[in-house]
Amino acid sequence: MPNTIVIFEDDAFLLDAYQLKLSSNNEWNAITFSDGESAVARIKDAQPDVVVLDLLMPKKSGIEILREMQADPQTKSIPVIVATNLGQRDIVNEALALGAKDYFIKSETKISEILQAAKKYL
Repeated sequence: MPNTIVIFEDDAFLLDAYQLKLSSNNEWNAITFSDGESAVARIKDAQPDVVVLDLLMPKKSGIEILREMQADPQTKSIPVIVATNLGQRDIVNEALALGAKDYFIKSETKISEILQAAKKYL
């Protein structure tokens, strides 16, 4: 049975790239969202093995989502990998302090590298 990965990404091109990469193997069941609205409820419904989270999202930022996940016992232990183009040290530190396991700059990272990192938390 494939592992479930939830991806929050508002860039349609990147969402398509994730879907293409994930559909090429049977390791993952991918669920994608293009905004942060109701993120924790969506995560609870999906019960993923790992979450890939962009920080710049419409309706709710990735930092807000991380805060909510940490505050909820049902989502607190789900590994989160941040994949964003924000590389400022204070933002990186805040995301890691809020429980993110890894932090990638999308423009410098291949999707395959993000998915490889996700495997570490299964």
